[in-house]
Amino acid sequence: MTVAEYKAKWGLPNDYPTTAPAYSEARSKMAKALGLDDLDMRNTGVALLHIDQAIDFVDRQRISVGAASNRMDIVASNAQTSQANLESAKSRIQ
Repeated sequence: MTVAEYKAKWGLPNDYPTTAPAYSEARSKMAKALGLDDLDMRNTGVALLHIDQAIDFVDRQRISVGAASNRMDIVASNAQTSQANLESAKSRIQ
């Protein structure tokens, strides 16, 4: 079903937004931040270069976030182990 067919089926005006405004705004901000907001698709070579650069940037960010997440998981695991050891030691003392 096309967007036009959907709007016709539900009696929506032609200018009715097809995405939530907050979602559209978030996507727009993301495209601007990645430098993809003003791509000229007539010059596909340059457009693809910009898209590749954006993908590389996102990849680096994902690597950074993944590494930080792993470190936090290790710290949390160590804290749980320390807590369990402390509880075990307390129970032996009592």
